[in-house]
Amino acid sequence: MLDAYRYVMQHPVMVAEWITDHLCISLIAIAIGTVLGVTTGIFIAGKGRERTADIVLYFAEIMMTVPSLALFGLLMLLLSRMGLSAIGLLPAVITLVIYGQLPILRNTYTAIRQIDQTMIDAGRGMGMSESQLFLRIKLPLALTVIMAGLRNAMVLTIGIAACSPDWRRRAWSAYISRIKKCSNGFNHYRRNISQHPGFIDRWPYGSVGTLDYAQGIIRI
Repeated sequence: MLDAYRYVMQHPVMVAEWITDHLCISLIAIAIGTVLGVTTGIFIAGKGRERTADIVLYFAEIMMTVPSLALFGLLMLLLSRMGLSAIGLLPAVITLVIYGQLPILRNTYTAIRQIDQTMIDAGRGMGMSESQLFLRIKLPLALTVIMAGLRNAMVLTIGIAACSPDWRRRAWSAYISRIKKCSNGFNHYRRNISQHPGFIDRWPYGSVGTLDYAQGIIRI
């Protein structure tokens, strides 16, 4: 562990660049995953789509059981066969989007499905259209649970991004590889380096929690 922290103190600018690139990869994946997950979750939460919801959630749960390094390797093989970039930003973002779907999908689906039906009926009695019901009743009531799923997806994404192939050889995964070479033995490396991305994935709880709190104040 001393080797790891000594390296950080000796190369602060380089480590800062690696952390910045790590967060860039994570934020790109989170943005794409949020749009995809929330949209899909809203769609499968519609009336008469229970079977579709079961299939989508089951598939998302299966993808969570696939080891991250195995999925990276599979995507690298598929992308190389398709003539696309097999190492770098593309496979990293695709993998992170896949891993971040389950908490977003599950929370979005659950939040919308568990809205009190009497509130929806009251909105219909006031003459609201389906779009007005969604924007003025369903979405505000479901937003807290959706944000909780987004928070979990952000932490998961930032953690798994540490295993991604090096992006421009400067990502946080490059730092992990460098520290692995400095450590004495794999067990020592695994014990020490597993904690390093931890301080990076702390900020989603504060940032998303602040947005959630602000949203609650606005609603009141």
